[in-house]
Amino acid sequence: MSDKRIESHDNLFKNAFSRKDVMMDFLETRLPEAVLAKIDQNSLRLTNKSFVGKANLRGDSDVVFQANIEGEHGYLYILAEHVRHEVAQLKSATCG
Repeated sequence: MSDKRIESHDNLFKNAFSRKDVMMDFLETRLPEAVLAKIDQNSLRLTNKSFVGKANLRGDSDVVFQANIEGEHGYLYILAEHVRHEVAQLKSATCG
């Protein structure tokens, strides 16, 4: 995948998942209710942290949110890998 395509996917992912409402929708559909209940949704905020470096050539993107989890300071991390496969093949790679 070219650097330009990776950057384009990275921007799309980060623009969507940097929004608190999108992150909450994602968490509500992917986490069990018991786990979701431990996250103080009012404290959820995007950080400027990243665990994927700019030199990344695989096409990974990430966003890191900070939140109180069971009264403790914590982080929620989403890592997305941009792949070039048909949708049918991706079903086995998703969380749900």
